[in-house]
Amino acid sequence: MEISLTDGRSRTFSARKEIIISGGAYCSPAILLRSGIGPREEVDRHGIPCMVDSPGVDKNLMDHLTRTSTTTTNATYKQWQDYKNGFLSTFPFGSFAFARLDEHLKNEPLWQNAPRQSDRDPMGLTPKQPNIEFFTTECYSGPKQYNQFPTNHQHAFSMIAELFAPKSRGSVTLHSADPLDNPVVDCNYMADPLDLLVLNEVCRFGNEVVMPVLHGGHTQMPAYGIGEKCTS
Repeated sequence: MEISLTDGRSRTFSARKEIIISGGAYCSPAILLRSGIGPREEVDRHGIPCMVDSPGVDKNLMDHLTRTSTTTTNATYKQWQDYKNGFLSTFPFGSFAFARLDEHLKNEPLWQNAPRQSDRDPMGLTPKQPNIEFFTTECYSGPKQYNQFPTNHQHAFSMIAELFAPKSRGSVTLHSADPLDNPVVDCNYMADPLDLLVLNEVCRFGNEVVMPVLHGGHTQMPAYGIGEKCTS
C-alpha cells in the first residue's frame, strides 16, 4: 500500500498477513475501491483494475438521523441564576432517555403492514431495544443550517431525538481515482417511509414530554426547530 504524507512524500507498506482497513464509514470504501476491491462496474468506470469484484463494498451506508426542537425558558433560568440548581444547572447535557414507540405507532397502517421477523418490530429491533433516544442540552443547539434562533437575549434549552436502526441505506462511491479526492457520499435519508413515520412520531412524542413543563410555568413556548407542527 502506498500512502501520501502531508509533506508530499510517499511511503509504501507491505503486509505479510491479512490486514484490516479501518478508515471510517466514508473512507474505508474509498480505500478499497481505489485498490480495485469493489463492484467491477464502479472501479472500471474510473480506470482502476478490478482485483476483486465485490458488489457490496460501496453499499449499505447507514446514518442515524437526529431532530432538534428548542424551547425558550424564563423561570428555570432565574432558578439557576439565584440558586445554581434546577434544570439548567447541568451544562451542557442534562437528561437522557430511551423509548419504544409501540403504543404510539400501533394504529399506523404502514407500521401494521410492514414486514417483520417474529421477534422484532418493522425496524428490526427487539422489544427490549429502544426506537429512539432523547437528550437535552441546556442551551440553544440548533444545527448551523437553522436560520432562526433565540433573540433579545432569550434563554433556551433544546431537546434532541435520535432515530435508532433506520431502514434507509446509502452509498459511498468514487469521484475519481485520485486518492486526494473526497468520495461521493449519498446518505439517502428518508428513502424508506418507515424512517419518516417513526421520526414524525418522535416529534410528537417529544412535544408530549415538553408540554407539561410548559404548562407548569417553567417555560414560555416551543420556539424553534422542527417538529412543533409535525404531522404524518
